[in-house]
Amino acid sequence: MKHRSTSILTQIAMAVAAIIVGGYAIYIVSSQVPLPGVKYSAMAPYLSLVMAIVITFFRLKNIVLVVNSVFAMIMTLISPYMGLAIFSTGLATQVVSNLIPDRFLLKTQIVASIYSAFVAGIALQVSKYFIGGAFYDQITWPYVFLLMGIAFVLGLIGGHYGVLIGKRVRKSI
Repeated sequence: MKHRSTSILTQIAMAVAAIIVGGYAIYIVSSQVPLPGVKYSAMAPYLSLVMAIVITFFRLKNIVLVVNSVFAMIMTLISPYMGLAIFSTGLATQVVSNLIPDRFLLKTQIVASIYSAFVAGIALQVSKYFIGGAFYDQITWPYVFLLMGIAFVLGLIGGHYGVLIGKRVRKSI
């Protein structure tokens, strides 16, 4: 049993590392667009891909919250606001995930897409209210919902491929 829990912790750490490295690369590239929050929508397919792989591979209750808690602890060292946004995103996604019946065929894709939408919305709001500035004062709720919708749609693509990859990885082990 001890080997199993060590293995799970190692795999969670690998998932968090994948989110950090891939997300950072996409974040740098998408930061060239001068509109606030666009970078979060641009990261949606990748974030949904990784989250769908994690959900499919682990099949553990509350795995989204666990992975995001670890991710938030690490990122809080860089910015407490980032840690708050990440933890809030994981918590909100986990709450919504628990409301969707397990027998729902596309649950993993939907949850992964919701995760990406929450990343866009929550990160934008944390930036607006805690970091502030004239640039973020221009953000309206329709703009936030538009970015969340774009992130959700792009997240469906990443979630679909994440489930395929997760099933193959799970099958090979």
